[in-house]
Amino acid sequence: MKQKGAMTLLTTALLLSVTLLLVLGSYKTTFHQIKVAQNELRSRTAHWSGEGALECFFAFLKTGNVLVSDLAKGSSHANYATLQSLCLDSSSSAVLFAEPTSADVYRLVYQVDDVDIVNKSVQLASSGGNGAIIATGYFVINGGVEIWPDVTGNLINGDQECVAITYADEIEYIHSGGAEKLETLQDQPKMKNPVAGAKCHSSTATSLSTTKSTSEDKDKSFFKNDFVKDTSIDPFESFFQQPRSAIDTVKNDYSVIQGVPVNCDQKIANEFASTDMVWVEGDCDLGDGHDLTGLPATPRTLVIENGLFGVYSAVKFYGAIYHLNTEPATTDFSARWANMESGPYLGPANPKDVAHYQGGAFESTGALIIDVPYKKSYFNNSMKFIFDPDAKGGGGSNIYRYSWRKGSWNDL
Repeated sequence: MKQKGAMTLLTTALLLSVTLLLVLGSYKTTFHQIKVAQNELRSRTAHWSGEGALECFFAFLKTGNVLVSDLAKGSSHANYATLQSLCLDSSSSAVLFAEPTSADVYRLVYQVDDVDIVNKSVQLASSGGNGAIIATGYFVINGGVEIWPDVTGNLINGDQECVAITYADEIEYIHSGGAEKLETLQDQPKMKNPVAGAKCHSSTATSLSTTKSTSEDKDKSFFKNDFVKDTSIDPFESFFQQPRSAIDTVKNDYSVIQGVPVNCDQKIANEFASTDMVWVEGDCDLGDGHDLTGLPATPRTLVIENGLFGVYSAVKFYGAIYHLNTEPATTDFSARWANMESGPYLGPANPKDVAHYQGGAFESTGALIIDVPYKKSYFNNSMKFIFDPDAKGGGGSNIYRYSWRKGSWNDL
């Protein structure tokens, strides 16, 4: 009996020991899981805080006329301190900064204790090498035109890759005789970051003195590579950093006025006295454009929406012009041109299908975007088109325009 009692006690002790070991093991496993969960929570909290901080960073860039290159880690620029104050908790050990990864592309970084937590990339929409002129419809150039081109930032055997015109349909050049020509000035590219002795590579410097169309020059014997055909180009989204469906939102940044077929330059100049962003609805004829010549040389943007555009005299406009006309191809403009100040100067241009007309030496130095996909644009003049990227105003209220780099954020 005593042996049976001892065996019972021993068995009970062993069972209790095993149970205790199981409980302790379970407790350690549970404790480990709790620690993992807490670490995961802290990690996700840091990540979510970082995403929020980067959204704040992006908003700071979009709304504050801020140059992202001033926001390198530890920068002494006032905007860097403002960024930390606006987007981070004062007690946080985190820091926000930007670092370049390629031309006009920057990585925005949220860092805690020198460890990267979240980073995304933004694209600075500068001139972007799209050209001094962008045309989506059929484009006729009649006369001599010299173009100071845009540059892409790429080098070809040490020289700049230049872009004079990007076009979606075709370009027709009509040689009017004599020494006039369509020419990209090889030694004259103007750059945001000037390089001493910069010039266009000969493969991107057109010099054409014979009537020719891009449609009959598939091997680029006449129109060199500074004339870039891109049938998929969407100048609206590129310029305004918004899809066309958001046009009403884009217009909120502008002073909107109604166009007039005579003395439209006067209405525009009056508006530019108090803003650098003017949006004209309807037909707008600048006439001799005299009222625009006295504007100060500050970056500005002029948009003409769903109207005819005309000018017939020598005008230098410091800024970018965006002409948007998406009226149907069947629309006959003849009667409207009869009321336009430039109507009598159309010359060989057919008023029926021309939406954009320029006679005389009109210079839009901050780029000219002729977004008239269903109609023609017509130059009937001899001019020097001097492109200057510093004159190019912003598509929105910020002269520095940024967008999330495709694939670096939630591209929904």
